[in-house]
Amino acid sequence: MLTRRESRAVALQTLFNLDFEKSDNLDRAYKYVIDDFFDAKEDDGKKVERIEKDEYSYNLVEKILEKKEELDKIIQKHATEWPLDKISLVNKNILRIGIYELIYSDDVPNPVAVNEAIELSKKFNVKESSNKFIAGVMGSVFNEIEKK
Repeated sequence: MLTRRESRAVALQTLFNLDFEKSDNLDRAYKYVIDDFFDAKEDDGKKVERIEKDEYSYNLVEKILEKKEELDKIIQKHATEWPLDKISLVNKNILRIGIYELIYSDDVPNPVAVNEAIELSKKFNVKESSNKFIAGVMGSVFNEIEKK
């Protein structure tokens, strides 16, 4: 069983893979990512129990894909100086995950959704400016939700 943080990382990599490959084959992309996830853990010398599917990560990807257009509109609204096609695939998908959890996940408190998006950025981005970008956009969305 994966932690929620690990599940978000798997979801991010799956979403990235789908965008990068310009594919809509979720099952193939997911299997590739989940196998790689466990390979990396074993390469680090850890004994792990492999699973075929992590429900949280798989469902998260499915739901984000269903709401992708809406999520992208929210990103555009809050990343005013960056056209969507100029935002890196990593950052775009981190924002999709974070915003999805902010708006639609009843079991993820809003501050946790913001923090987890920032943590994903720290793990998967090289530039500190990317972390600040993610924090800024997520903060803007969070503030708008809190006002409502």
